[in-house]
Amino acid sequence: MKFKLRLGLAALLMSMFLFLSCDAFLGWLFEEEEDNNNNNNSNNNQPGNEINNENPDFQKTIDKILSDYYENNQLRGGVSLAITRNEKLVYAGAVGYADRSNTVKLTPQHTMRLASVSKPITSIAIAKLSDDGKLSLDDNVFGTNGILKNGLGMPTFNGTPVDVTVRQILEHKAGFKRDIWRSPGWNFVVDASTIAEPLEFAPGTITQYSNFAYNILGKVIEAVTEMPYEEYVREYVLKLCGITEMRVGANTSGTGEVEYINRNFNYNENNAPGPSGGWIASPIDLMKLMAHVDGFSNVPDILKSDTPRINVHSHGGALNFGTWTALHRRADGFTWTLLMNYRPSKEDQGSFVDWQEIPHISVFNKIRETIKEWPEGTDLSQF
Repeated sequence: MKFKLRLGLAALLMSMFLFLSCDAFLGWLFEEEEDNNNNNNSNNNQPGNEINNENPDFQKTIDKILSDYYENNQLRGGVSLAITRNEKLVYAGAVGYADRSNTVKLTPQHTMRLASVSKPITSIAIAKLSDDGKLSLDDNVFGTNGILKNGLGMPTFNGTPVDVTVRQILEHKAGFKRDIWRSPGWNFVVDASTIAEPLEFAPGTITQYSNFAYNILGKVIEAVTEMPYEEYVREYVLKLCGITEMRVGANTSGTGEVEYINRNFNYNENNAPGPSGGWIASPIDLMKLMAHVDGFSNVPDILKSDTPRINVHSHGGALNFGTWTALHRRADGFTWTLLMNYRPSKEDQGSFVDWQEIPHISVFNKIRETIKEWPEGTDLSQF
């Protein structure tokens, strides 16, 4: 009799245990399904902010400015924005899509092709080599006594060979055309045939923007370091800043990279070279890089205090297939970057007053005018 009672009690307890366990499991299952449904129904036009800040009103204010900018200008892609103040991250948010066709929401962790915002990265690498005594900004680039020797010949002006210095290339004063490429696509070949194309002015006399000239700086870096350009930058610049994910774009989409909003986009024909326009980064990584070269005091710089920082602190960029970018370090302690995976054409510019300048100035200027009190921010080393 005692055995039967014990057996019955054990069966009862086992039944209760299974019921409670099953109920808890089903509750967890349906709760997770409900959360997933909520996520799937979220509004992709609302900014996703990655910073857990002590001031939610501050976050909402900037989120609203970014969202209004996105909606009012009828942008079809996504916009990501990061802001530092005194070298601490105070905002990182995004609105729109990383992949519109699959309704993937953009976040500040997504990476984009930087276009000409890549040029400050090349400039930083040249400054680092100058710091390390590997070159001087006043070194000649071509000729027997130049960094590249006679391998690429000598540039000419009015039929006469002329010297070109590293500094002149950095400052867009070397005389090269804006673009010299070979088909197909953005094939910026730096060889004897392209160097032989006559300069448009005597070096040092005029400032004229040149993508081609910055690709020559890539050759300079490789000649001095005996390393591939990207490898040197990643190892001796980005690694010192705690950055591991930045890279030069390839002919295919990289991990975490957005899709670009352009019906004619083709990776094989729109892969800009690294030194002038090919780097890929997230806005947060760009802020980490800038904090180490901005000359402010809270984060140690990787460059010496007296190192010339030519073309390092501010730049804009655009590629026709869809990238539109901006980077700016201000004297008042603010640095910001804005990245877009959609570049409006003049035909679909929406309400833009000046379609070329909107992403470079309007968003941050609106934020700066609106925000009166700024939070302390988060150390970039945490990202």
